[in-house]
Order: sequence, then structure tokens, then C-alpha cells
Amino acid sequence: MIHISVSDAKMKILRILCLCLALATVLGCFVACDNGGSDETQSAGGSTATSTEETTEAETLDDATATYNSISNEDVNWGGGDFTILCSKYNGDNLQELISYGQSGDVLPNAVFERNTRFEDKCNLKLSYVEAKDKDDAYTKAQKEVQGNTGDLHYFTIDHATTASLAVEGNLYNFLDMDIDLEKDWWDQGTYSFNMEGHVFFMNGSWNFSDDRLTWCMLFNKKSYELQQYEDPYQMVLDGKWTLAKFNELIQGFSFDSNGDGNYDDQDIYGFVATPHYSNALFFGAGLRYVNMNKDDYPTLALSEDSGMMDRAAALVDDVITLYTANNATYRPADFQTAYAMFKNNQALFYGECVSYVINLNKEYEGSFGVLPVPKYGDDQTEYYTFTQSFSSTLAVPTTIRKSEMIGDITQVFSILSHQLVFPAFYDVVLTSKSVKDPQSVEMLNIIFQNRVYDLSTYFEKLELAGMFERSAESGTNNFSRDHKSVARSFNKNVKALFKNLG
Repeated sequence: MIHISVSDAKMKILRILCLCLALATVLGCFVACDNGGSDETQSAGGSTATSTEETTEAETLDDATATYNSISNEDVNWGGGDFTILCSKYNGDNLQELISYGQSGDVLPNAVFERNTRFEDKCNLKLSYVEAKDKDDAYTKAQKEVQGNTGDLHYFTIDHATTASLAVEGNLYNFLDMDIDLEKDWWDQGTYSFNMEGHVFFMNGSWNFSDDRLTWCMLFNKKSYELQQYEDPYQMVLDGKWTLAKFNELIQGFSFDSNGDGNYDDQDIYGFVATPHYSNALFFGAGLRYVNMNKDDYPTLALSEDSGMMDRAAALVDDVITLYTANNATYRPADFQTAYAMFKNNQALFYGECVSYVINLNKEYEGSFGVLPVPKYGDDQTEYYTFTQSFSSTLAVPTTIRKSEMIGDITQVFSILSHQLVFPAFYDVVLTSKSVKDPQSVEMLNIIFQNRVYDLSTYFEKLELAGMFERSAESGTNNFSRDHKSVARSFNKNVKALFKNLG
């Protein structure tokens, strides 16, 4: 199990209390003229960094500044040429993370513009971009770079799953060969934990917020909830009582056939509207994983027969099937747009989605909503867990990189400037200050990001485990144990194939 608990300077619960110095000095002038912005367009989600000691925000900023100042301009002098990033047009958040054409009335584009300007000046380079229209196009463009050894592309910032495929094929530079400290707060320890026998091929960090936006949570309609006279949901979370059983209890008896046609569809009212793939959130939220990394940084099955977790997973399938089918309490449309429209139309008490929709609802929903973590499985579980979809962006470097001796320092500069400028603009301003209306929801967001987990199977599809729980739960037939046993037989072979080209 790879469990990242945020207890350091990037601890989200501290951020809302005190914006960092960099935000105050660089973005302060932007906040006054911000008009609400238009920096969110589609479903997306974060970057969580940790260290083993408690630190303050100021200490982290001092560390970032000291590291940045220790890198001389000559160490990162690219010579004035282009520095080209392959990015994903199919994930609009990825473009927003990277590209800003000038100052505007919006905080986040301004922060990206300031980061890019400083990055170009420090490293004597000119940023340019190649946009991939879809995952296949991203893979083709990346392959063309590596196979042709052109040296034309310097970063890949496409989705995790495609990047993982490139890693398996031996096309990516090892971050551990860059001579940089990946345990710093501007790096995401979740992706760093995918250290496979001394190989790390992609990293999240303060530079990207699409993984934050693609982090799963639970939303609820405040007015509808208060009319039910249920106990305070925020206090339930804090008391450790926000469980799947409690959630199922709350949604029963709420649904209503509003048009009286005897057919429950997207015109009716429900206790819970589950967006596609929310079953995966319930799986990870229950403290379950598919893959662990052992002490030798080698993947092993988390749901082994002797771990006790297989029984828990099989029982969870039954519980989720009940959640989805009993008393028409839940409605699961086939697309994200329908689920979102239903919640905006006050047709759901609870709504399972990603953090990105917190931002979207702030702009488009006239009612009042609150944010909660994904429910725990039971009282024996101490934390609330969540995960991030593999559709979000990640940073990788092709093996064809020129001037490899300076790419580590250049990457440090890029991530530190993002830590000082971009991430505070996203989390402190766009998400917590502007998009939620009550301090309790801010506290819930902090809890959500404190306990985000990472599982190798989510990104490395060749392991054939990702989505297995979802398929079983949503089929209405509990074949999870049988299906897992079948895949488990080839797990070691698949892992060996994954390691074959690592270098």
C-alpha cells in the first residue's frame, strides 16, 4: 500500500489560514482585479507532497528559496533555444497548468504566466508546446520523438496511463539519475513512491493541479440535507462515523418518482447520483489496494489470500451492489454530464464526483452545497482515503533529452517556481477561497488531500488489475474473488514484463 499522509509544510489545513509569502507578493495584485475567472472547463483533479517532519509554511518557502538560489543561472543555461513540452489538448487542465499568454483578470493564468516568465529568464530558454489531441496522438508523438532521437521534445506532460506505457517500453529518463531531491515539498511523494528498484519515470508536484482536480470526493445538497434533519455531516466525518453503512442509511427513502410514470430515470429525484467510475473511489476509500510495494521496491499483490483484504474486498462488492440497487436510492447515469446536471437541478441529496466539480458548481449552481470525503468502509478504518484518476497529467523526460547534465536543475527550477506561484493560486484561491462557501468544507478538502493514495495498477494497465472492482460492482454480480484469482496467476509474469525495459 502506498499511503501518502500530508503532515508537512504543504499541509492543506494550514494553507487557508495563511497564504504563503510568494502568493502575497506575486499574486496579491491579481486578486483585487479577479472577476471569478474562467479557468475551469472540464472534469479533472492533486499534487500532495510530504516529509517525515512537521514543518511550517514559512520553513518550506525558505527551503524552496534556498534550493532555488543554490542553482546558478549558468547551471541551467539552455542557450536561448526552445524548450518544448508535449502536452495534452484532450485534458484542458494540462494546458492551463502550462500555458498562459499574458496577464489577465484571473489569478491562476497570471500565476502560470509569472512562473513561465521566471523559468524562461532563469534558464535562458523559450518555452514552446506541442499539443496532442488525444491519448493515441500523445503516444504517437512521444514515440516519434524517442524512436527518431530528434531531441525536439524535452518534457512529456501527458496522462499517467500513456506515460506509464512509455516507461514500460524504456522510453523515459530516470528521475533518480537527475541528482535532485525528490523528497522536497514541491514533489508529490505518491508518484515518488513508484520507485521500482531505483527507477522513477514520472512525477507529479506543485507544477500540476489536474491531479488535484481529478481527486474523488463526495458533495451534498445542503438545503435538502437540512430538511431531512440529519446529524451534522461534517461532525460525522470528524468523529469517524462517516462510513459506507451510514451513507447508505441516509440515502434510503429519499428518492421520488417526480413525474409519476413508474420509471426511475434522469427526470426523478435520488438519494445518491453516482457519476461513472465512482465504484473505484469506494474501493480505495475502503482502504483497499491492488498492488503494494515491498521493502525492495518491487510490486506485490495487496489482496493476497492471507492478507485478509480479499474478504473485505469481496464483502465491499456486495455492499456497493446493495447501495446501487436497493429502493431506487441511487441513480448511475452513463455519462458525467447527466450526473452533474441532475445535481445542479436539485435532483440528488448526495453526488459522487471529483474535486473539479467543486469549482464548476461554484460558478454554475445557485444553491448551496458542501464537500465531504469518500465514506470509510467501517469504524475500524482510521482515515478517509481517496485517489486520483490516471487521466490527469504527470511529468516525464524522454531518453532523447539533450544536455542531460542540466535537466535535473532545470526541472527543480520549474517545480520550485510552481510551488511558490502556481499551486497556491490553485489551492488557496481558486479552490478553497473562491469555490467553497463554508469553512467546514475547506476542512473537509484538507482531509481529502491529506490521505490520497496511489496504486501502481491504476497507471500501469499491463498489470490487468485496474477497474476490476468497478466491473464487478456495477455488473450486479459479485465475481470479484474469482476474477482477481484469475489475474493473480499472471501477476508475476506481468510484473517481470513491466521491469524488462526499465534499464
